[in-house]
Amino acid sequence: NGAIERVARNTGVLFSIAAGNGSESSDSYSPAMSEGRGIYTVCATTRDKRIAGFSNFGAPPVDICAPGAGVVSLGLEGELVMKSGTSMAAPHVAALLALGKLDNDGFAKSAGDGGSYPIAHI
Repeated sequence: NGAIERVARNTGVLFSIAAGNGSESSDSYSPAMSEGRGIYTVCATTRDKRIAGFSNFGAPPVDICAPGAGVVSLGLEGELVMKSGTSMAAPHVAALLALGKLDNDGFAKSAGDGGSYPIAHI
């Protein structure tokens, strides 16, 4: 965590980090527990804008959420497959950060901690 926090602080590099898929607080998962300017820990949402049941949660360290359940991806043979996980959500936020257009479009509610998290949007 210290390395990510130092790089973000000293260079301005932006990080989009998957919160984890343990259905519990991210504050005990590395590197998801990293904090600081330019570090975005991302939980996963479902199509109906709720926090996915598998997604870790907790603010801090979770900063934002993005689609992460039933995401269309490419399989090992180039076929289309459906994948789920915070590792599917974090790239959405990384792309928005790269475009310099990270905003939010409402909030998703977590059953895990009852918290509400901003939904990433362009």
